[in-house]
Amino acid sequence: MFGFILLVCLGTLNVACGTHSSGSATTGPVSAPPHALTTVAPTAPLMSVSIAQGTVGTQVLLTVTGCPSHGGRPDQITWQGAAPPGAAPASRELSGIQRNGNELHATYTVLPADAAGQGIFDAVCGSHADHAAASFTVVAP
Repeated sequence: MFGFILLVCLGTLNVACGTHSSGSATTGPVSAPPHALTTVAPTAPLMSVSIAQGTVGTQVLLTVTGCPSHGGRPDQITWQGAAPPGAAPASRELSGIQRNGNELHATYTVLPADAAGQGIFDAVCGSHADHAAASFTVVAP
């Protein structure tokens, strides 16, 4: 018969974890105290793009929701493009980002220098520097 023991090492359960690590067996259930909190953020920022792919000249409208100000620093959305074999991927910051409360809006235009392939838009939000990302594929002409 196999026994499975699941221990959660929270600050208040160090005794149980210490007992387990010293080789003592635990036969009863181990539970967290009622005041244990999760560390998952209630809402994470989300990014959406108006179109998933396009050729040179295509305009992409980006919207980031749930994006509080980044600690007084300027709003930042970066494009990390695809890289041709043997080359470093192109990366550039988008300009003209507009803020409306906890929402960001920006426009990206596919340039002739953008390599064909999938790239990523990345926004930095809030005092904890949470990230929101969305992909876009540059299509060869």
